[in-house]
Amino acid sequence: MFWSLFTAGAGKAGGSLLSSKPFQIFLIVIIVVVVIWYVGRKMGLEEAAKEKPLPNSGSGIPQVKNPDGTVSSWSPKALADEIYSKLNGITTSGISKMNTLNKIMVLTDDQCTALYNYFNKQYGKGETLTQWIEGEWFMSAKDKIVTRLKSLGLD
Repeated sequence: MFWSLFTAGAGKAGGSLLSSKPFQIFLIVIIVVVVIWYVGRKMGLEEAAKEKPLPNSGSGIPQVKNPDGTVSSWSPKALADEIYSKLNGITTSGISKMNTLNKIMVLTDDQCTALYNYFNKQYGKGETLTQWIEGEWFMSAKDKIVTRLKSLGLD
């Protein structure tokens, strides 16, 4: 039934556009391209969503002493939230963004990976933290930060 839409009026003088062979081929090519794009995008989103293992199995994440005297592990949440608010805001100054992103440079490898995983899960929307940073303009420290993340396999 569906295919009959494309062949209706074939061979008749003044047949519809749907009955022309070049148009049918064009339509099939468009459908194939859209399917390939959709499948590839879905696979890319799934790949970006995969968590990366911590390089030192978590031993590089420092313990933090809380005001009440208890000890807990460092959490990437605060820095990820700050990075998101700076990169997502259109009125944020370049200096403010750079100051926030430079905090990545002093993190341990495990902290960088934990930050990367948390950011991607919370804010990535199909893009990784590295891709978000690469998309920024006019930042002198951008290349150093991206190189650091990529050296850890955090593309």
